Amino acid sequence: MASVTDVYAAVHESLQKGESVCVATVIGAEGSTPRGIGSKMVMWKDGRTLGSVGGGPLELKVQESAAEVFRSGCPTRIRLALKSELDPGICGGEAEVFVELLTSKPLLIVFGGGHVGRALSQLASLLDFRVIVMDRRELDRTLFSDRVETVRVESWAHLPQDYFDAQAHVAIMTPEHEGDRDALAQMLDRPLAYLGMIGSRRKVALTFDSFRQQGVSEEVLRRVHAPIGLDIGAETPMEIAVSILAEIIQVRNSHRAASADGSRSGLSMKAAQHTGG
Repeated sequence: MASVTDVYAAVHESLQKGESVCVATVIGAEGSTPRGIGSKMVMWKDGRTLGSVGGGPLELKVQESAAEVFRSGCPTRIRLALKSELDPGICGGEAEVFVELLTSKPLLIVFGGGHVGRALSQLASLLDFRVIVMDRRELDRTLFSDRVETVRVESWAHLPQDYFDAQAHVAIMTPEHEGDRDALAQMLDRPLAYLGMIGSRRKVALTFDSFRQQGVSEEVLRRVHAPIGLDIGAETPMEIAVSILAEIIQVRNSHRAASADGSRSGLSMKAAQHTGG
């Protein structure tokens, strides 16, 4: 059986590679339990595990909870009575397990590798984000930092789904706005850390109206930061990139403050912002 040292080593290796993991720790044990306080298990999105918090129904419950923690980004506590009238072989005690998500660099996904997308990817990489730029075109790698990943997509209406979880920050700015609406449609129901779309007020209003006609709620639309970025009068691609990163940092810090208070709340769309392109 893997030791706690093995678990820590596996967590470190995964974070170094940019993988997020869930770690379960036994924080309470009463009566007879299979594993004591401090026992740990690490879990990956693909279902792999290392270590143990007790096996059986407790471990199954922990793994089910980890799937939700991966999705939402919020830690959870599980308390389970290890008792069964049908199986006298079960320990008979109670265990409490804390499940938390550990992530490495924050992830920024930029839809579109144009002037603003390149500036945003450059600035975000300097701020130690893991940056992925997606585009339908074959992007010229010489225009991007070695620290920026590029992914070619076949269609803005059919994006790879593995990237978009509670740790992902998404900035939509497809070339000539060709795929903005299709990309946004796929992101609306995702539990993203941040979702923003570039464009003028008029473009945003028309896009949102079309979603309303399809039955998308105001609560969902309020999660979208559009037009994207803080209103600092930005004009050049790098200035717009600064406004976007400033907004993402503001959102991240507000989430941290909310988590410290034991709660998370939705974020309202800004009243005044720049027009982008």
